[in-house]
Amino acid sequence: MKTSGSVTVAFSLVFLIMFSFILSFFEMASYTARLSYHAAAARLATENYFASYLEPMYSKYHIFGRDVPQEEDVLVWTEESISEDVDYMTKKKEGEKSLLIRGGADYKVTEASVLTDRELEGYYTQAVTAMKYQGVVEVADLIKEFAGMTEQSEAHLDVAAAKAAADSAYGRVDEKLLYLMALVDGVDIKKYEKFLGGKTGSFQKGIYVKYFCTHPDTAAAYFDRTEVYQAFLKNHENPYETLGDLCTRLETLINEILAREKQETICRSQLAEARGRLSVLSGQKDTLSGALELIEAELREVKSELMKQKLMSGKEETVKRLEQRIQELDAEVAALKEQKEQVGQNGEVLEKFAKELEAAEKQLKKQEKEQEKAVKALKKEEAEFVKKCRALSDVCGEAYEYTAEIQKELKAAQRAKATCESLVDASELILGSDVCGEYREDLKEYLFYESEDGYDFELIRQTLSENRTRLFSVKERIGEAFGNTLSYALADLKQEREMIKEYSFRGLKLDYGEMSLEEDLYSDVGDSVSGALAEGFLGFLTDKNISEKKLDTSYLPSGFRFKDAKFDFLSIPGGDMSSALAALKGYLPKELSFDGVLSQVAEQTLFHSYLVSHFDHFIEENSIGALSYEQEYLITGEDSDKENLSSVAARICGIRTVLHFISIYTDGAKKAPIEQAALAACGIIGLPALKCLIVLLLVFVWALEEAMVDTAALLLGKKLSLYPGRSGGSISLPEILLFSKAFVLEKARSKAETGMIGYQAYLQVFLIAKTLETKKYRSLDLIQENIRNWYASSFRVNRCVWEIEYQTDKRKYEYRYE
Repeated sequence: MKTSGSVTVAFSLVFLIMFSFILSFFEMASYTARLSYHAAAARLATENYFASYLEPMYSKYHIFGRDVPQEEDVLVWTEESISEDVDYMTKKKEGEKSLLIRGGADYKVTEASVLTDRELEGYYTQAVTAMKYQGVVEVADLIKEFAGMTEQSEAHLDVAAAKAAADSAYGRVDEKLLYLMALVDGVDIKKYEKFLGGKTGSFQKGIYVKYFCTHPDTAAAYFDRTEVYQAFLKNHENPYETLGDLCTRLETLINEILAREKQETICRSQLAEARGRLSVLSGQKDTLSGALELIEAELREVKSELMKQKLMSGKEETVKRLEQRIQELDAEVAALKEQKEQVGQNGEVLEKFAKELEAAEKQLKKQEKEQEKAVKALKKEEAEFVKKCRALSDVCGEAYEYTAEIQKELKAAQRAKATCESLVDASELILGSDVCGEYREDLKEYLFYESEDGYDFELIRQTLSENRTRLFSVKERIGEAFGNTLSYALADLKQEREMIKEYSFRGLKLDYGEMSLEEDLYSDVGDSVSGALAEGFLGFLTDKNISEKKLDTSYLPSGFRFKDAKFDFLSIPGGDMSSALAALKGYLPKELSFDGVLSQVAEQTLFHSYLVSHFDHFIEENSIGALSYEQEYLITGEDSDKENLSSVAARICGIRTVLHFISIYTDGAKKAPIEQAALAACGIIGLPALKCLIVLLLVFVWALEEAMVDTAALLLGKKLSLYPGRSGGSISLPEILLFSKAFVLEKARSKAETGMIGYQAYLQVFLIAKTLETKKYRSLDLIQENIRNWYASSFRVNRCVWEIEYQTDKRKYEYRYE
């Protein structure tokens, strides 16, 4: 019995263990199935998101992407759009019964890459892939035997690229420092340097900040360059003195107003008194007139009575009495008339005085109006001054923010220098101590930025912040002071003056001496020369209507950073060489592996083919595009078709001029008449020594005209030999004097095709010479602007998603289109 019970217990335990294992297996299977379901749902939702790709761009340019609305955040909008589908597909439905217990997936987009991310990786990869699938070029087998450079060359290129990167980084710092100087000094050094070369441009009046309160007589101690100080001295307006002048004028005006008000009071009092006395005199005059009339009436009666007595031989006694009365009345009449006349004279004097007072009162009223105008003028001047203060406050704020950008740029430059120093140290055994010593010596010039003599950007920022606050605190207007009493206005001005007096320039001493200004000094000279040559240049080469299209550079992916300098094929030295050196190093073999040289050359060749096949040019222009001459834009980067075509034509003409010059100068049959003409000219002017110079000049003119004819023929679609040779010319020596537009076009039309090199071939050469980065950005510029014209004006390639990284249930996935 014991044995049977033990076996039963043992079997029971085995059964329980097996049952638990089976349940665990089902649970694990359910969990795994749920994860797989979630992953599949996330993948399906992601594909559904990209199903709404931008069809116009894909059909025309074979570039895949999903555009995100302008007002939305790319990452957030992408996650929300996909999450809705994921939630729907993974949420358990009502009444659903299944061993597969579905639950909401934990879905999150960790990165949404647009076409402009990672140096346009998405655009470049898709363009190259599109050409691979089209089978345009097969390049792998063509360069399998490519012989690589030595280890020393590779190391040299590494160090050179790092040094160029450091130079470029510090160059960007210097460029930003120049702009900061223009902000805090108000002196555009670049323009002023051009002024030194006889050009216009000097101190920018009205935006100076650093010396806003510095008196011209004391400013020289703080300026780093004499010419800058001279420009400042010539145009400086000292705000402290400006406010002092306003205070003086306002104070004088207040005294004048008080004096006028006092005069007005006196004048009104005197005028009232005079008018009162005139009223009294007028009453006296009326009283005297009445009394005079009564006495004159009595006198007439007495005289009548006297006549009557005399006629009637009246009593003598009565006659005498009447005569005596007449005498008394005559005396009274005379006295009254004299008194009346005196009253009249007094009235006239008073009336004249009253008129004088009235005139004075009018004058005081006029003076009052003039003083009101003066008050308004002062108020306007004060408001303008405050407006300048506010503008300068904004400039201080901009300089404050810009200083932070310089600090970031400086840190990046210091990292680039440290990288270069590390490479130099690591490469010393390969390159040698002498070469590495030269690199270290060159890098020492950047120690200035880290030394005590360098810039204290924190102090600069503190000063700018304090000055901004001071300037911003100046009142916008005198305010109610003008409405109440001018003394308040005067007090406000004096307060503003004291506030401005606290302006500081601690730490703002910037050094102009080490800045490289040669490019800015001479660039405008080149622009003016090229502009003079290019004016009407295309008119000599073609009678076809030149496109007037101009590119809107506001939202270009390139930021219009890759605009070429004029005639850049003559300016190879200088500039940022780090990218060129890095690209050159990219062609070095990596143990002759396909992933090294072959992949890079293949990709760049395919991308070049992509550009040629997807963008038009002058002969096959894109009439509906943002620009008609697209390949010309890829080469020169100007913002208008006319400028791009003119630049390309000038380059072709320059090349053909050199070739024709060599051809003519080495052709004895053509050179002989030139020498005879030069000798004859020397005989006329009496200077035989100038023969060689005149020969060279005539050959150059001849070659230039031949080159213009060739360029015009190429623009017509004709193909010519690379080297013209003896039979490649179209113009004879006497015909060089017939040069005109009609002459060039006639010669171009009649020119026979002598080779296989046409206009497109020159475009190919110019395009190959451009850096990969330039070609990528410029071509994406055109794609964006064309899609904006065809599809939606709000489209931006920097909002066009082509790849996302997401995770669901803490597992990471990636979806991209290639």
